[in-house]
Amino acid sequence: MDAKSSVLITNAAKVKITGKKLLQKEYYHYSGYPGGLKARKMSAVFAKNPAEVLKLTVWNMLPKNKLRAQMIKRLKISN
Repeated sequence: MDAKSSVLITNAAKVKITGKKLLQKEYYHYSGYPGGLKARKMSAVFAKNPAEVLKLTVWNMLPKNKLRAQMIKRLKISN
């Protein structure tokens, strides 16, 4: 196994989300400007693109350092 292996996730639309996470979990994005904090519910993100929910979940699990962006590039998700 080389250092540049990738991870493939298939059937992202069939993932089961337990509990009230679909209604309560929010993803935040800040533009850097006053009043620029945006929040999206997990249910809205999942309805639009189920792969995005998995990508954001893995993104938040990765270490917060320089390698984070390089690691997420190796994640391939298909619906």
